[in-house]
Amino acid sequence: MDGLAEAARGLAPVLAERAREAEELRELPEATLKDLHAAGLFAGVHERGGLLAGFPALTAFTRELAKGCASTAWVTMFYSLHNWLITFLPEQGHAEVRGGRPYALVPAVLAPTGTAEPTAGGYRVTGRWSFATGIMHADWVMVVALVTDPLEPRLFAVPASRAVVHDVWHTSGMRATGSNDVELRDVVVPPHLTISMLDFAGPAPRYPLIPVMSLAAAAVAVGAAEGLLEAFEDRLSARVLAYSGVKQADMSAARVRLAQAAVRLDAAVALFEESVRRLRDEMDLRQRSWHRLTAAHVVKETREIVNDVCAASGATAQFAGSPFQRVQRDLNTLCGHVIFDLDTASDVHARARLGLDLPPTAMA
Repeated sequence: MDGLAEAARGLAPVLAERAREAEELRELPEATLKDLHAAGLFAGVHERGGLLAGFPALTAFTRELAKGCASTAWVTMFYSLHNWLITFLPEQGHAEVRGGRPYALVPAVLAPTGTAEPTAGGYRVTGRWSFATGIMHADWVMVVALVTDPLEPRLFAVPASRAVVHDVWHTSGMRATGSNDVELRDVVVPPHLTISMLDFAGPAPRYPLIPVMSLAAAAVAVGAAEGLLEAFEDRLSARVLAYSGVKQADMSAARVRLAQAAVRLDAAVALFEESVRRLRDEMDLRQRSWHRLTAAHVVKETREIVNDVCAASGATAQFAGSPFQRVQRDLNTLCGHVIFDLDTASDVHARARLGLDLPPTAMA
């Protein structure tokens, strides 16, 4: 295990202890932020030319963090990944966002729900964007807006102080991600802080964006399921049923649930790790869409495994302090992310295999 994953593994039990506090705050506790800074997990796993060998490290430490708290893993993963994203900006913009530091805390919302008009000094950006994960601790924020003439989506980086945050993240799961809405009102963004999404490949070798995002986010579901299966095994070993006085481990039905969950999770992990291993730059549409599909499939499998485990864990697993109910809520919420729409991901991949045209909104 590399150093980042080892550091994350050491933090996981502490994150589990803080998970309820984090949910109540609906953002990461200050103590958690300090620990993540100290561990170097925000520093990015990339170089100026791209992710290079860092992507497996990103998914590895994300899985370890998620064993303690899925929300913390989600925020940390995206902060780290977005430090790769800002390398797509012109050199001046990249340096400005970093501000002389090794990294910045930068949420990014890629849905083009704003508008941008060319103006003196750059672009005048206006709009409101949902799901700005980590905005409560942000230095900068990145959003995608549509330029009308000529029509193109562009990515814009703006100091977080220029954004209005709308407190809307009142959810059943992933509550500590603080994924509130952000709004920009006639903010002028200079040219060095923007890049066309049509030119996102850039001049240097880089992994493709959608497969990277899909697999990095799926790592949270994988790690959360791995942590819960470990907890379920410990629970079976210790739990005595109140009505019968029988140890649950002595019940064949409980052992069957454990074994079935374990083999299903092993299969999902194997597919996930193979997809991470095969990820590289300069992939064609069929290859890129396969990675998104495997991520969506793995997330669906981990959610179902977690739901089955929780169903076998009894009523006490639903107490507010129990990790079982929290992980179940987190994965059911996480699965709602557009990138994990299994039907859409399947259709995109099938179209790629058959040589059919994709709709302009396809994410591949």
